[in-house]
Amino acid sequence: MDLMKKIVKKLRRAEEPPKEDEEELILDEPEEAEEEADEEFNDTVMERLGTLDDDVARVKVSINDIRKEVSELKNDIGRMDESLKDIMMLYEVVSTQINPFIGESKVTAASMEKLERLNDEINDIKTILDDILVDLKILTLKELDVHSIVFDVLQEE
Repeated sequence: MDLMKKIVKKLRRAEEPPKEDEEELILDEPEEAEEEADEEFNDTVMERLGTLDDDVARVKVSINDIRKEVSELKNDIGRMDESLKDIMMLYEVVSTQINPFIGESKVTAASMEKLERLNDEINDIKTILDDILVDLKILTLKELDVHSIVFDVLQEE
């Protein structure tokens, strides 16, 4: 802005008719004025570049701060989401236990019965396998005539 004011003042001076004493000064003045204008322009540009550099540095710091805040907000939202899921699961458990209008459906009851039967069958198989293992250990420790034992058992039946 100051540069523009100075240029306007110089233009106004140039429009005024020169006085006789100033004729010599006016001849030398354009070169000096041009040099001064160039220097002022360069100084102004350098000053503005300096302020722009400072502003860019401040903007970079602000951007980094905002990125950190956004990251913290993402983490907070993630934790809140997990908490909300936990609360909803707890609500569902409590509401099914307390609410008298919510009961086990027929499908759920049938599935539970099937699971119980499968569990019983698995336990039976485990006991049979345990018995077989014990029998095998006895057979390997003692030298028994397995053929005669099997033959005797078959005859008893």
